[in-house]
Amino acid sequence: LGAGVTLAAVNGPAAVVVAGDADAVDRVAAEWTTRGVRTRRLAVSHAFHSPLMEPVLDELAALAARLPHHAPTVPLVSTVTGAPVDVAAVGAPGYWARHARDTVRFADAVTALRAHGCTAYLEVGPDGVLTPAVQGVLADAGPVPPVLPTLRRDRPEPSTLLRAVAALHVHGVTPDWPALYAGTDPQPADLPTHVFDRQRFWPQPPAWLTAPADVDTAVERRFWAAVEAEDLDGLLTELDVAPEQPFGAVLPALSAWRRRGRERSLVDGSRYRLRWEPVDVDAHTPPAGRWLVLLPADRATDPDLTALAGTLGPAATTAPVDTAAEPDELATRLADLVAAATGDGPTQVLSLLGLDETSHTDHPALPRGLAATVHLLQALTDLDAPARLWCATRGAVGVGDGDAETLGGGMDGAGGWAANPSVTSTSAPADGSCNATPTPTAAAAAKAQTTTAERHRRAGDMDRAERGRRELGIRLRLPCRARFRSPPFR
Repeated sequence: LGAGVTLAAVNGPAAVVVAGDADAVDRVAAEWTTRGVRTRRLAVSHAFHSPLMEPVLDELAALAARLPHHAPTVPLVSTVTGAPVDVAAVGAPGYWARHARDTVRFADAVTALRAHGCTAYLEVGPDGVLTPAVQGVLADAGPVPPVLPTLRRDRPEPSTLLRAVAALHVHGVTPDWPALYAGTDPQPADLPTHVFDRQRFWPQPPAWLTAPADVDTAVERRFWAAVEAEDLDGLLTELDVAPEQPFGAVLPALSAWRRRGRERSLVDGSRYRLRWEPVDVDAHTPPAGRWLVLLPADRATDPDLTALAGTLGPAATTAPVDTAAEPDELATRLADLVAAATGDGPTQVLSLLGLDETSHTDHPALPRGLAATVHLLQALTDLDAPARLWCATRGAVGVGDGDAETLGGGMDGAGGWAANPSVTSTSAPADGSCNATPTPTAAAAAKAQTTTAERHRRAGDMDRAERGRRELGIRLRLPCRARFRSPPFR
């Protein structure tokens, strides 16, 4: 590290802190930045855990000596030593002064907890700051046990605490229920003796599997028509046999033809198609209410995106997001934005984060915009935010009129177009995707799509695309009814 710099904390396998003279620390940070390591300057009042704290250690020890000390009633692991704490050391004033000077061995302390049989970790503090660090340390030793914060910034404290207690309970920890419900007069609820009591859950075969056996298919009609017309050539072609073959060879071919017909009818009865069809666009007036428009920080001054936000009305708020930030910092930023936007009621959220196609630092195959969109969905879910999310892409899907698809992995490519319906099917707070051509009319197109969003959502159109002045929606074409009778489920 060089002169003037010391190792201040080891929080995990990929998270360390250095402290010391400002110039020396900046020199170390610049060196690691050139090696491709992301660094961040911490906002602190003193260079804690460095030699610069030594002039105040005697005063800190004197203050600690004036306080009463008692033996701990709960076993402790020290972040000064990274090992179980010595009871005698806790009562020594110098031990507490070392907390300000020595390296914080947080990763060693977590490792020691696991070595001593700890199977669940609960962070007690005003926010979930240490939870990601604990998960990072435990991930190197196998499956990660539950690591839960008791409180989260900008979230209701009672529900956050109860969620942590519930998570511990389902992972095998038995809370002190009488203490939890003290003074609340809880009422036990009777549960049914069996989950299937008085209800039938046995699957019923669909109608197309139990169709009457006497209903002919198109294949059968062609066969019998050829038989009635004594069309030998037609029958030989349909059965795929040579004219000189005896009937003994024709009969197995006839049986195989019959089986092929049944299989084709069964497969055709199970197919469905997705077709892009033009849909009517109403007056271009966005849904009433507040809008939160999220866009990558490096595109904050893009005139097209500024115009898009302007079409949503004066209640639209544009917020830049640093998609290159550390995962914890990015998640906190998105949670803060969502909490602030939905604090006064329901909000429409338009995400343009997928426009950032830059590769993620830790996962080069993953675009930063797609990763940021997943963080946004997680924030909306965790906060149970009263918001409707729209993810806008460009060129991510072809609609059959010759336009090429962008086969990228991000939200601005086919990967993002596929990602949004996937998360929608898992009950995430998303309502679909909007896709527009990258033209000067993109802002107006997106405005039109959000205008008709509610009507199309009710009609079953989760996805929409705009090409030129046309808007198209996906329609689901149901399967044709199979004509062959199949055995019922057993």
